[in-house]
Amino acid sequence: SSDLFPSHDTGKFNYPRNLTTYPEVAKLFQIEIVSETDYCSVASYTEKTWRCLAIGKPFISLNGTGSMAHLRTLGFETFGPWIDESYDSIPDLLTRIDAIKNEITRLCNLPDAEWHQTISSIDSIAQRNAKFWDNWTPTMNFSHQHENYMDLYKNV
Repeated sequence: SSDLFPSHDTGKFNYPRNLTTYPEVAKLFQIEIVSETDYCSVASYTEKTWRCLAIGKPFISLNGTGSMAHLRTLGFETFGPWIDESYDSIPDLLTRIDAIKNEITRLCNLPDAEWHQTISSIDSIAQRNAKFWDNWTPTMNFSHQHENYMDLYKNV
């Protein structure tokens, strides 16, 4: 019913407008925590991951076990050793979430000099990913919706 979903302006940073305003929002933080829609299936990527790769934003991903490793097989770089990505190999969801939480806590507690070195290093990786994205021809099958993301984020 329309009463359940009243029509109102949800703002430029909410879906679907966030697809194009994301680069503006991404400037407000240094690392994105990506929680994919299907965080149990390997390589179940949505715009949440694609946009980080496309615009050069470092991220930590709650996705299926092995999803960060799968990105590497596609040609992207991930953020080890600066970010401990051992969480990516943990099959149990709750244990994987705890490992991600622990890594975020570790990053937050880094001394300033080490934090700045970490950010500089992962930003460099993220920028290389953005350049790779602009020239990437996917070898995996995408749904029509994902093809739209590919077009949208080309040369952002």
